[in-house]
Amino acid sequence: MTNEEMQQTMQFIIEQQAQFVENFQRIENSIRALEESQTKSDARISRLEGAIIGIVNVLDRITIAQEELAEAQKRTDAKVSKLIEAQAQTDERLNALINTVERYISEGRNGKPPKQA
Repeated sequence: MTNEEMQQTMQFIIEQQAQFVENFQRIENSIRALEESQTKSDARISRLEGAIIGIVNVLDRITIAQEELAEAQKRTDAKVSKLIEAQAQTDERLNALINTVERYISEGRNGKPPKQA
């Protein structure tokens, strides 16, 4: 190999090494950018996890509140049923009183003792 060929080979090797270093630096920069992106993604995922946990907790409280509301509605329904029954009894007694008063008035007594024959 001549001196000129040796110089060309060495120049080629130096250029290849320079290209390798340049490529390696680009790869390192890409890796750093990916690491930064991963860090940001991890932070966003952590925030999303926190938000999801919060939503699940709220849903649990809503479920408990709905169950309590359903129980309260059952108690209210039972009380309303009792009130309806009591109202029906009151209506019956009031109707009986009205009938008695109407009969009393229609017989012409109006507080006077009945006429004796």
